[in-house]
Order: sequence, then structure tokens, then C-alpha cells
Amino acid sequence: MRMGVTLNAMLLHDPTLFDGVTVPTGVDRSVLVDTIVFNYGDLYLTNTDPVWTKAAITVWGQRHKYYMDELYKTLNYEYNPIENYDRYEEYTDTTAATSSGTSSEESSGTSSATTSAQTSSSTTQNLAAYNAATMQPDSSSADTGTQSGTNSGTNSSTTSGETSGTRNETLEHEAHIHGNIGVTTAAQMIQGQRDIIKISWYDTIADLFASEFCIMIY
Repeated sequence: MRMGVTLNAMLLHDPTLFDGVTVPTGVDRSVLVDTIVFNYGDLYLTNTDPVWTKAAITVWGQRHKYYMDELYKTLNYEYNPIENYDRYEEYTDTTAATSSGTSSEESSGTSSATTSAQTSSSTTQNLAAYNAATMQPDSSSADTGTQSGTNSGTNSSTTSGETSGTRNETLEHEAHIHGNIGVTTAAQMIQGQRDIIKISWYDTIADLFASEFCIMIY
């Protein structure tokens, strides 16, 4: 029966045991390894073969890469710890209106006039006989006449036109609504923030490593 090998002993045999593990940007891999060793270096490993253990640790890092990346992101979110409502609004309203119309005007008129005139004239010629004391009519003439006429006419005109227009209006609105809507008190949110800051990314990943590679018996 082969004797167990602790993590410390295997690292002494192969210091590159964790070289295949990729950590999120901003995380120091050497700090992660030191945390694992500090917390679980004296525990026996589930496998005593250094080659197998190194390959298994590399695969372990690949399997849990997404979890390690996302966990680290949650510890770096930017937010106000005493606000529980944060909403951004941005929208654009566009109004378009088109108007058109046709107008026409028609006028007509009739005018008429009637004129009439009547003229008359008479002429009398008087002659006196030789050695006569009185004048005697010799000849006379008379002229009479009537003139009339009618003038009439019709005037008409038509005027028409067409008008059209387009109006466009755009309203842009942007708002940032945030604060506490009263579901959670400020004191509760402060306590929640205290719970968050107790989380250690390095310790959490070290616990994950130990759960898969170490025999949890001291």
C-alpha cells in the first residue's frame, strides 16, 4: 500500500504543479497557490502521482475558468450599496405632420343698359309781299326722330390654388432614476454590503480546489 502524499510534499517534488491554471485578469496566480498551500498544504492528496495530479489540476482550472472569472467580476461591480433602484431611460419621439389643401374662387356678373333719345325740329320761312305791311308764311318744314339702343354683357372669372406643407418634430429624452424604493432599508443594504466584503476570491477558489483534490481529514 502506497503512503499518502501531502500537497506540500508534491509541490516540493514539482513546483510547476499549478502552471496550467489560468486565472482572471487582475488576479495573481501565485497568491492563489499560496492560499491553497496555506489552507490545505498539510492535507493528503487523493492521488499520489505527480504527473497525473498536475494534468488533473490543469483540467480543473479549465473546467472552473468561467466560474472563477464570473465570481471575480461580482466583486468588482460598480454600484451604490445603499441604493436598490437604478434605471436609465433613453428614448426619442418623432412627430411628422403633412397638410394639403385646394382652394377655388369663381365670380360672374351680368350687366345691361338701355338708352333711348327722341329729337324733333321744325323750320318756317316767312316772306312779305311787295308793299305789304305784314309777313306771310311762305314755306315750313318739320323733322322728328327717335334713337334707342341696348348694351349688355357678361363677365366671369375663376381663381384656384393648391397648398401643402410638412412639419417634423423630434424630442430626445434621457433620464437616470435611482435611489431606495423602500423595499429594503438602508441598514439592511449596509449589512448586505458587509457580507459581500467578507468574501475572499482566493479563499473561495482554494476551498473549491481542496474539495476535489484533498482528503479532508487532518
